Amino acid sequence: MVSYTNGVTRTEEYPQKDDCDFAGLLKAGPSLIIFYKKCFAEYGLIIDSDISDEVFGKVVLFELSLRMHSNNNTLLNEREQLVSVIDKLSKFKNLSMSDTDKLHLGRKFLNMIKHPKNQFPSWSQGLKVFEIAYQVLVVNKLTVL
Repeated sequence: MVSYTNGVTRTEEYPQKDDCDFAGLLKAGPSLIIFYKKCFAEYGLIIDSDISDEVFGKVVLFELSLRMHSNNNTLLNEREQLVSVIDKLSKFKNLSMSDTDKLHLGRKFLNMIKHPKNQFPSWSQGLKVFEIAYQVLVVNKLTVL
C-alpha cells in the first residue's frame, strides 16, 4: 500500500501504529486470506446451525464500526476494551441510555460467540438482542459500510 503523510510518500506492506483503521484493515487483508485458506484446507466448509454467515459478518462490522468511529474521533487509548469503546462513543454521540444499553447487549452477544458462557439463554435470544443493537448503529449512522 502506498501512503502519504506530512509530505512523505511510503510503500508499506504491514500495518503501522499511525495508520488509520481502514489502512490497517487493507494491509491485514493478505494475511487474513492466508488464514482463511489454511482454515478451509484443514476444516473445509463450516456451517453453523445457530448463526448464519450474514450474522457473523454483522458481528464483525459491529465491533469494527464502534472502534473505527471511536478512533476517528480520538476517543480511545491503546487496546481499549469494547465496554469502554461503547461508553465513550455513546457519550460523544449523545446516545440515549437506552441505546447505550442496547449496544452493550450486542457486545454481550459478540462475547457469547467468542467465549460462550451462557450470556443469553439461547442463541436465538442473543441474536434478537444483537439485531436490535446493530440497528442502533444503523440509525445513528455508525456503521462503516
